[in-house]
Amino acid sequence: MPPRSKSRPRRRRSASAAKRSHNADVDRSRKARLAETVGIIVARHSDPGRILELYYWSREAGLYELIRAVRAINEEAREAVRGFLTMASDPHSIAVVQADSRVLTLAAPTAQAPNMRDAA
Repeated sequence: MPPRSKSRPRRRRSASAAKRSHNADVDRSRKARLAETVGIIVARHSDPGRILELYYWSREAGLYELIRAVRAINEEAREAVRGFLTMASDPHSIAVVQADSRVLTLAAPTAQAPNMRDAA
């Protein structure tokens, strides 16, 4: 007669261990999809250097919030801000004064007024 094996009862994973395992699987899947998406974008873009530049910009603290805020304002105000920044030949010369929570003043001593003949 063969020796009787003493089998241990199968241990069940705790609910938290199962959840961690599931979360890790989901995270790996998301990373794989993201890597695939980034690969497609890079492969289809004509200037990979531009994509790298966008990546560096994305690492700037607060940039996403700033872009979203500018995108959310009305078109007229957005164009005014864009025009001001375009006219400032030296971005380091731009001064900002905030009188209160509702008034923000931008000034650029180096700003060049647009040539009206070019606008026509």
